[in-house]
Amino acid sequence: MKFDILDEKATKILKKLARFLLERYMHPREFFGPTIKKETFGSKKCKVEIIKHHDFYLRLKLASIRKKLKENVTLNQFLAIDGDKHPGFMQVKRMIKGLEVIAESE
Repeated sequence: MKFDILDEKATKILKKLARFLLERYMHPREFFGPTIKKETFGSKKCKVEIIKHHDFYLRLKLASIRKKLKENVTLNQFLAIDGDKHPGFMQVKRMIKGLEVIAESE
């Protein structure tokens, strides 16, 4: 995964989330729970697990990982399915992969 498109703030958010999950021995699917939805995207009708941007940042705020609900644009672009066709959604699989990479470097 290429983290070079992430700004400092986005990297910090992912690190805080990874640390939070590691401390609690919790999987991201367990943490985000019912906010994860399976949607059908594309011409091949692939089922993809997604989270709405608002739900993602709301969970971070409720868990006291972040103080604000303000969205980070570069993080949204990094975790997006396809920002042009499906704005407002992030792909769960990409988020989990990114968190794994960050957790290994911690």
